[in-house]
Parts: sequence; C-alpha cells; structure tokens
Amino acid sequence: MAKPVKLCQADDNEKCKNEACASCYHCSRDLCLDHLTQHAQLIDALTRSTLEDYFTILTNLSTRLQSLTISTNILNEPFKKIEQWRIDAYRKIDDIVENKCQEIKIKIAEYRQIFDTIRNEQLEKVARYRQKIAELFRKIQVSNKDMSGLRKSIEQIQNDSNIFDRHSIEVISNRPLIHSIDIRMRLNDWRSSSTLSTSSSSLSSSVIHQLEFQVKYVRLSGIVTCHYILVEVNGTIGNLIDQFIITQNNAIIGKRKQRDYFLVTEVCQHRVRRRFTTDTQLKSIFNKIEELVLYETPFELNTINLQKYCLILCRFQDGLPWNIKFGLPLLLDVPRIQCRGRDVISALNKILKTCFPLMITNNSIHYEVGIISDEHQLNSATILNQWADEVIDEHLLIADNAMLVVSLVHSSQLSTEKQITDVTRLDGTLKSDDQRRKSRK
Repeated sequence: MAKPVKLCQADDNEKCKNEACASCYHCSRDLCLDHLTQHAQLIDALTRSTLEDYFTILTNLSTRLQSLTISTNILNEPFKKIEQWRIDAYRKIDDIVENKCQEIKIKIAEYRQIFDTIRNEQLEKVARYRQKIAELFRKIQVSNKDMSGLRKSIEQIQNDSNIFDRHSIEVISNRPLIHSIDIRMRLNDWRSSSTLSTSSSSLSSSVIHQLEFQVKYVRLSGIVTCHYILVEVNGTIGNLIDQFIITQNNAIIGKRKQRDYFLVTEVCQHRVRRRFTTDTQLKSIFNKIEELVLYETPFELNTINLQKYCLILCRFQDGLPWNIKFGLPLLLDVPRIQCRGRDVISALNKILKTCFPLMITNNSIHYEVGIISDEHQLNSATILNQWADEVIDEHLLIADNAMLVVSLVHSSQLSTEKQITDVTRLDGTLKSDDQRRKSRK
C-alpha cells in the first residue's frame, strides 16, 4: 500500500503544492526542498543575529568588569564602623558602670543594716554568757551539767561569729564584650555551586578554592552538549574528567566511567590548538583558552591501545549539503602502523554516515584532504581516494596539534589535471608519477 503524499506546509502567500521531503524539528512542519533551504537560511540568520546580540552583551559586560575596582567604601567603611563601635562600646560601658555603682551603694546600705543587726545579736549573747560565767565563779561547786551546757553555748557563738567571713558583695560579669562584635564577608547571591552552604565562610572558601569550567562534550554519535564543571583550583585535567563523570548521568556518558575514555582539547576557530594530558594543571589554562572540548574516545587511552591506534581530529571544510559547517572538529580513529589512505576513507565514511546517513554514496563522493598544524600549513590538498593504497606519514597523524581538513568532492568535479599531474603528499612534498611508481616497487 502506497504511503500518502505529504504536501509542503510552508507559510507563504500562496500554498506550496510541492511534495514535502523533510520535517523541520524547529517548527514541526513538513517542507519541500526549496522551502527547507529557505527555512534553514532563515533559522541560521536568526541564530547569528541572536549570537551577535549575545556577543555585544558579553562585550559590554567584559568592559564593565575590566573597569571595576574595589570600592573605597569596602576598604574604609569597616574601619569607620569598628571605630564607631569602640566609641559606642565605651559610652555603653560608662553608662553600665555608673548604674552598677549606684546599685552597689544601695546594696552596701542594705548590708550595713543586716551587719549591725547580726553583730548586735551576737554581742548580746556574748554579754549574757559572760554574766553566767561570773555567776558560776561565785558558786562553791560547779556541776558537770553546767560546764557541758556552757561549752556548747560558747561553741555555737563562735560558729555564728564566723558568718561575717562569708559575707560579700559580688560583681558578676557576663561574657566579655568582645564576643558581641563579629566580622564577616557578605557576597550577596554569588554561589559557585547550588550544593554550597549559604554561610559566608563556605562562600568565600568556594571562591578561593574552586574553578568553574565550561566544557563541550562530543560523543561518538556526534551529539554535542555543554556542561559546567566545578573543580578544585589545584586540580588537573584528570580531576576535571573525574568530576564530569561524577556529575553526569548514565544517559550522557553511557558506560564511560573512566577518565581514559576521554580526550580533552582546546579548540579555537574550528581548529584544535592543543591536546591536554591528564596531569595538566587547571590553573595554567583557566581563562586562557577559547573552548575546552571533551571527546568521547572509541577505546581506552592506555599504552597498548595507543600503540595500535591513532586518533585524528578532522574538520569538514566544503561539500556538505546546504553549506553546513561543523562547529567542532570530529574524532577519527585509524591504525597507527602502516595507516593507508583507505583507512582514513573508511573512518570518514563511518563518521559521515553517522551524521548524514542518507547522503554518503562511496561511488560519487571523494575526499580532498590536507593536514594543518603549527608546523605544516598546506596550500594544496590531496584527493585521498587516489592515495588509498599509499602509507600516510605517521608523524603527521600523531602530531599533537595536527588536524585533518576535509572537503567532499563529487566525481564530476575531479579534473583530469589532478588525476595525471603531480599530487601533493600529506607532508607537503611533491611526488611525481615516476616517483610514485618507484615507491610502489
């Protein structure tokens, strides 16, 4: 049963009668090839306009941030406040002392009355028992009972007189005044991470001891996602990868749970500037690189695998449909020993089939390639298909800053001159037909 024909749903003055060939993910409409191209151009124009607005905003912010200096209020106001606190504290202390002195005078007056009352009572007891002793002296015989009672009474008077040694008027001080003042840093709503505490100590600690990196993660499927990773300031690229693995879910990184499955690079103007090792210090690159890109690798980057395979980063320059440009270089893996042109062609076919599954037909498309690095800048490129059996120089494939620049060329575009005359090798030297025949013998 034939599928129903979908007509173009372009929003024009006149309804388009062409058959739809694609569905736009942007507006969920079915469009013909002409309107799809126009729609893609319109979206691209709107995107670029928005990017220009964002760039202007960030430029203005950069200018403002660069002109910022520490306010004199921040530098001087704390000292003014602590001095004012000292004056107020002294004044408050004077008031407290004056009030407490009045309280002490009142307590002393009250104690005088109590003291006189207790002393007079004790003096009366002493006088009474002295009189009793005088009476006993006049007796001819003093009984044991009288002596025992007298002894107990005198001991009681002695104990009662000791109460004066335990009297006092105490000044009880609370905690020192120094505890009533505190100094803290207020950073408003600045938070390095949502997991941090809102206390000033933890905020200041995060500012001093952690760095935040924006990382673009490129998966083997070609999907690119952006992430923000917080890492200790003394950490390394390896620590950055570990933190990325911890903070992402399985849907993002899949089975990649070890740092050896990731390659970290700096990308500038669609070109890889350098590759980082896991022991690279983060302080040495923070705010000094354009884009930090994390590539998922098809194999673990250990010594055994790196002796067998080589990872090449490539950029597609021309020949893609609708002049699409990949924003980031893509990762190819090829044999390290005796790598031939066909190995690179196979890797390019594989990655383009992933990104454009309906476009690649090996019979009609050829690859024109060149290598660009800090040491090699090629003005002319090589038709890779003509070098399918040639061994590509290994030192260019493993160069840290080298990148493959690829253009797609259809068979009809291949000139006779390119097929017959000298062909530029990937290392920049010219090789004639005679030299090529000699090298094949």
